[in-house]
Amino acid sequence: MTRRVQIVVTMEIASNVAVFRGEELSALVNGRVQQIESDSAPIAFLFFGGEQVTGAPIDAARQNVPSDAVALVITPKVEAVVRTLTAADVDRLRSWLGDGAR
Repeated sequence: MTRRVQIVVTMEIASNVAVFRGEELSALVNGRVQQIESDSAPIAFLFFGGEQVTGAPIDAARQNVPSDAVALVITPKVEAVVRTLTAADVDRLRSWLGDGAR
């Protein structure tokens, strides 16, 4: 029987806790997806900035984040960025997730 390790990343911001699956976070930092949703309530989103406006409320936050950075927003105020991970932070996270998968 093969067992698979499940990585869960928890981000605590003020009184909110956002929980993201490692697989989804890896897909985000490796550019396979542009946005992921938390498995926690209130729902939080991590996304790369700089995308074109589609009319969604989250676009206000997306436009103010560099395209090589990842931002965290928490519902219901998805237009307000709670935390930004710089390009260097994203690189460290990518490396960490890659090392953890081995």
